[in-house]
Formats: sequence, C-alpha cells, structure tokens
Amino acid sequence: MTANESGGVFGNRGRSMTGDEHRAWRQLVGKAFTAKRVTAMRPRIEAMAEHLVEEMVAGGAPADLVSGLGFPLPVWAICDLLGVPDGDRDRFACWSDTMLSMTRFTQEEIDAAQAEFDAYLAALVDAKRKEPGDDLIGELLAIVEGLGGRLTEQLLIGTARGLLVAGHETTANMIGKMMSMLLADRGRWEALLAGRTLIRSAVEEALRFDANPGFGMPRYLTEEVSVSGETLPKGGLEEVPVRW
Repeated sequence: MTANESGGVFGNRGRSMTGDEHRAWRQLVGKAFTAKRVTAMRPRIEAMAEHLVEEMVAGGAPADLVSGLGFPLPVWAICDLLGVPDGDRDRFACWSDTMLSMTRFTQEEIDAAQAEFDAYLAALVDAKRKEPGDDLIGELLAIVEGLGGRLTEQLLIGTARGLLVAGHETTANMIGKMMSMLLADRGRWEALLAGRTLIRSAVEEALRFDANPGFGMPRYLTEEVSVSGETLPKGGLEEVPVRW
C-alpha cells in the first residue's frame, strides 16, 4: 500500500482524542467554523480562482489544470483562513504533498516535512498571540485561552495541520476528477455552459458520485476479535469505506 511501514500520514502513530478532550475540541472547531466566517471568504476565493484561470489562459495551450488551479486554489484558501502570509503558501503546498505521498518519499523525508510544518505553525501561533489578526488562528487562540487550559496549543497546531492535509489534497483532487467526469461526456460540459444555474447541482452530484467510489482505508486486526458470534482472525483485513 505504501513505501513506508508506518503508512505515512495514514498511519496511527499519534494519540487519539477521547472523552472530554474530544468534546472540547469539537466545541473549539464548532465555534470557529461559523457560516459567517465561511461566507466572508467566498469573494476572496472566487477572485483567486479567476486570477489562476486568467494566468492559465495567458500562458496559452496546453495548460495543466491540476498545477494551475486544482492544487494552488485550495492551499491558498486554507492559508487565507489561517492567516498565513502569501509568501509562505508554496511551502504549505510542499509540506502537504510530502506528508500525503504514499510512495514518493522516505519516512525520514515525511517526518522532516511534518517537523518543519509543526515548527512553522508554532511560530505562527506565537506571532498571532503577540499581534492577533482577523483570521482563524487568532480566533482559535482566543477560544483556547478562554477554555481554562482544557485544550493545549499543540492541539490547536494539530487542528491547523488537519485543515491543510484534509482540505488541500481532497479538494485539489476533486477539482481534477470533476473536470474529467464532465469532459468524459462533452454534453455535460456544454450543458453547464448553456445553463449556469446547473453548476451548483452539478458540483453536488460530482461530489456524491466521486471518481473513486471504492476507495477505503484498510485496517488490519492486531488480535482475534468476536463480532456478533463470528470470530475474526488476527491479521485479517477489513476495508473501511471513506466518505469525504
């Protein structure tokens, strides 16, 4: 499955949250991700998407949709959400690509990327604490400090890392897969051009359908388990479907 025994970022080398800590974390995320904040980001994301498309057009044919739009747009949006300076966004994309690779990098390279990413986030959190801004990290810091120590700064950094990993690659890949699905039947693309009101439902349908409906994360049993009267042997493989 991967070139690394740990499973890379998909491995389970970290500690899982349980009980009160997990409830506190959900409270943190729920307060930060409001409809107001997300709606306020929309004009900036649309402007960046138009800018990236204009650059592709200006560069002439052929153009690479993935490198020109699919990957830079979501990482830009996440960096905008977190308050990351424009000059550092290429570094974010590089870290994400390394941490999520299944075969291209060694475990040492993946560990180094994660260490660099965490160090950067720690410094960014410290800078935001000294000079708060109108961004998610600043808001999360205020909430964390108001929770009386129930959540650590490390958890805040983990949340930011999760946003990059979960929000960057999945969105970038879906942009490419969606375009592929539309162009597989040229009539779908032409229908959207003729009726722009179809765009929202087309996006929802593409997300529902997905180009990889059978993808899942395999989990191996470390010990014999009994479920509903059936014994599952140690070392057995269970395919757990992923729903984004």
